Amino acid sequence: MKKTIFRLFIVVNLILVFVGCKTQQVTPTNKALYHKSLENLDAKNFVIKIIEFYDKGSEKYSNLHLPLEGYVSVKGDKSVLRLSKDLPYSSSYGSSFVEDNSSQLINKKKNKKGDTLFDLKINGGEVWLIYTLQVTLYKNSNQCFVQIKNMWDKEFATFKGQFTQ
Repeated sequence: MKKTIFRLFIVVNLILVFVGCKTQQVTPTNKALYHKSLENLDAKNFVIKIIEFYDKGSEKYSNLHLPLEGYVSVKGDKSVLRLSKDLPYSSSYGSSFVEDNSSQLINKKKNKKGDTLFDLKINGGEVWLIYTLQVTLYKNSNQCFVQIKNMWDKEFATFKGQFTQ
């Protein structure tokens, strides 16, 4: 009786573990996209296209609901942060378009999972246009997660994105 209960317990736990684990398949294409994204990051020549946008109230907007035209573009020291004009956000974001000719990529490192983390500092020339984008590029993927913080280090929006060239 004890052996049956123990076996049942093990089987149930294994099922829960395998059902609960949603892993990303690592394919040669995903690895190639990841390494290309890292090369573009190191060369300071990349674009992050916004796929899903979350405002500070955790409201989710995706391409299924709105045409998200937003992106982050970095070419050398020039950066552009463009939030979609179709998002129903208020003017509390300061501006939906910010340019900087002296942006900085800083704090590049890897976390325990192997994801690449870095910060992009953008100064739009006015106090309310100074942003830090904290980017997590997921390992073996060109997908990323970005937190946008203002100059007071307060997060006001996040988005899921995709590195493109």
